[in-house]
Amino acid sequence: MTDVYINSAACISVQDTLNENFFENLQPFDSSQVLKAVEPVYKEFIPPAMIRRMSKTVKMSSVTSQYALKEAGIENPDAIIVGTGMGCSQDSEKFLKNVLDNNEEFLTPTYFIQSTHNTVAGQIALGLQCHAYNFTYVNSSSSLEFSFLDAKLQINDGEAEHVLVGSTDEQTERT
Repeated sequence: MTDVYINSAACISVQDTLNENFFENLQPFDSSQVLKAVEPVYKEFIPPAMIRRMSKTVKMSSVTSQYALKEAGIENPDAIIVGTGMGCSQDSEKFLKNVLDNNEEFLTPTYFIQSTHNTVAGQIALGLQCHAYNFTYVNSSSSLEFSFLDAKLQINDGEAEHVLVGSTDEQTERT
């Protein structure tokens, strides 16, 4: 069994966690039940033509993956593994609403394509032009754990040396 280490980590959250000194600038929260993430300036990381086609979850995941890979000194990972509880719920809701509103006619494939659970891992791979192992776990609250376990197995089996592991979920108006 080979030792496996986490070389870097990145997160977009309700605090400005992409800032190097975010511990010094922590902000108190108000008493609202839903807290919004502090979003980065996406155009600094993603071409503008792609930004408008990406959901917020995909944009956040793309930026955090770039941060984590840069911090680890890795240009292209040997595998990309993402865990999610519900996938891209917002785009799934848009697609289903579109189906109902249009009586199942004249549907564009965009919302369907972006609503699939592997959208995040796929978009990260496309952005990196990474053609390596790419997998998404959709196991509710245990998705991240399964992603880490898969990464460890990939490394121990000699299939990969550097694995990008991520987890993402979103809060929508309905959920």
